[in-house]
Amino acid sequence: MQEHQGKNRPIVYASRTLNKAEKNYAVTEIEALAVVWALKKFKYIIYGYSIEILTDHKPLLHLFKGKDLSGRMSRWLLTVHDYMPTFTYIKGKANVAADALSGNCALTCAVSTETPTFDTLTHTDIFKAQRDDPMWSKVISYLETGNDLDLPHVPSLSHYVLQDDILYKATTLTGKYEPSRLIHQLVIPQTLVPSVLKLIHDTSHASHPGKEKTLSQARLKYFWLTMRRDINNHIDLCHTCARTKGNIHPHVPILSYPVPSSPWDVIAIDLLKLPLTERGNQYMLVCVDHFSRFSVLVPIPNKAAQTVARAILNYVICPFTTPKVILSDNGTEFVNQVLISLCKEFNIKKANVLPYRPSANGLVERHNRKIINTLRSLVPDTNTLWDTYTPQVMASLNSTINKSISETPHYILFAQDKRLPYELLAKKPNPVYNMDDFVKTNVHTFQQIHQRIQHSLALSKADMLLYHNKSASNFSLEIGDIVYSLVEVKHSKLDPKFDGPFRMIVKEHGNKVKLLRLKNHTETTAHLDSLKKVHSGLDCEDPQFIPTVSQPPHSPPPPASPENPPFFSQPPQHSYNLRSHT
Repeated sequence: MQEHQGKNRPIVYASRTLNKAEKNYAVTEIEALAVVWALKKFKYIIYGYSIEILTDHKPLLHLFKGKDLSGRMSRWLLTVHDYMPTFTYIKGKANVAADALSGNCALTCAVSTETPTFDTLTHTDIFKAQRDDPMWSKVISYLETGNDLDLPHVPSLSHYVLQDDILYKATTLTGKYEPSRLIHQLVIPQTLVPSVLKLIHDTSHASHPGKEKTLSQARLKYFWLTMRRDINNHIDLCHTCARTKGNIHPHVPILSYPVPSSPWDVIAIDLLKLPLTERGNQYMLVCVDHFSRFSVLVPIPNKAAQTVARAILNYVICPFTTPKVILSDNGTEFVNQVLISLCKEFNIKKANVLPYRPSANGLVERHNRKIINTLRSLVPDTNTLWDTYTPQVMASLNSTINKSISETPHYILFAQDKRLPYELLAKKPNPVYNMDDFVKTNVHTFQQIHQRIQHSLALSKADMLLYHNKSASNFSLEIGDIVYSLVEVKHSKLDPKFDGPFRMIVKEHGNKVKLLRLKNHTETTAHLDSLKKVHSGLDCEDPQFIPTVSQPPHSPPPPASPENPPFFSQPPQHSYNLRSHT
């Protein structure tokens, strides 16, 4: 606050909750934490000015004058001294500004401003609405007077009765396992249908049931001619149901991808987190060549950007060659300026798979399983010596026949099998060549190997596509379709299953699409396997979402004018005009 004309006027409000560790602090420590946090929060407003801190906790007046503070309090003391504040005690009942943010927190959280309120249907509302309805008013007139002039065609007219001047329909309710019983359904005129739909579906005691359950529950009490259609449309346009229920589309057929033409064209990299070793290594950098399946394993102490980039340079680029493409996930150890600079310097294309889709980098993920299984059988029970076994694991992987290429990775790179200690039989001596003959022979051998491996990879790819696409189904999305995206990381089991709504704006390569979040106009990329298509009118139900327009969705909206008023000044398409009450 700042004093103005003799009164303290607020400049800005701020508050936050305590984290798990801070909840264990003593009362005085929590009060001191509030002071330190506020000083840091308002630093750019208050720094360099005379500051007075008003508190209703007296120990704070002398706490930061102490000389024997240690640990956390001593660090806080240094922060407070940077601002040189003056502490003033005020009574608790006078500290109304802070109490408004802290003392009423529980009440504010319990009564959420996002919780909708709903009308109940009163006798007067129903009486008036039924007599204002063009069809039901004539039925009521017929029942009261017996005059059937202008009486519309109503199925089962004899089932309608008047009770307390309200129109009901007598219906026999039949169940699969229960005997039938007679019920009286309240006839709902068209003007009250939106109110009833919200009462039987959106309220807390209804809890957003599915279409059939909502219809069954509605038929216990209400009747109107288009019940099933209106209920289905209402649930199709329910944001809560779209975010919390349903399932994503079954996986789509994967598209064909190019087979690399030679070793080190494409390498896939990933990090394995393992137990901390005696040498201080906790991660293993795994690099796999897509063509030869040759593996390079590097133990590293951490996953800092410099550490990962240095390992790629020292153990892949320098001893072997520069790859054309490096494929990785979206971890910060791979998406950073250091690795981008390394790729730019060596003219390497850096490619990232979509988040939460490890199958897109499946080659290195399968190698990770092989590495874990091999280490589990080699490493002693202490698990702190795995980095000393890394060369043996790498030799085992590279000298074993790979199923996809029907050869060993070492043979593909060096045109000869790896000489291993257990090879006891003496081999025939290699022929002696001069330099020119040796080069020609090797070139011819490598050409044959590469052609055979390309053929094997093509057959392996065809088998994989056939196996995957056997249970896949097509998912057709067009520009402008409304979708929800699966929430991959949930902090609680009660978190919504889906995020959205989004509008599809661009079809990208493969099964990826670019989406526009309708709430704040931010763009994101998603895979079709993580999406759920919803009703096209869902985004127009809530006025905070942007409607479908003719111009590209990611272009800025046209300026407001008398001919083109801003969207937020227009009423929503489905305006129910419910009276709010508590």
